[in-house]
Amino acid sequence: MNEDDLLALKKRLQRLVYLAAGGKIAEAELERGDVDLREIGLDSLGYLNLLEGLERTFGVSIDLDQEEDHRFLHTIDNLARYLVVKRGQAA
Repeated sequence: MNEDDLLALKKRLQRLVYLAAGGKIAEAELERGDVDLREIGLDSLGYLNLLEGLERTFGVSIDLDQEEDHRFLHTIDNLARYLVVKRGQAA
């Protein structure tokens, strides 16, 4: 994945997180890819919405019971890395 594709992926993820949070998080807060989503207000309902959005938007299946480490959900950067790997495995 090249730099432009990664940037586009992160932009899509920022939008998904914003929508999942129901607009409770300012989009400007999501511009830093390393900010912890929990610290800026993504709650448990927001995470459920985010998981659904990720699955629908990117065609991946995410089973949290099968994932040993849930840190991939904590930042935009982590989500992007997770999706690159997950989609690479599906290809």
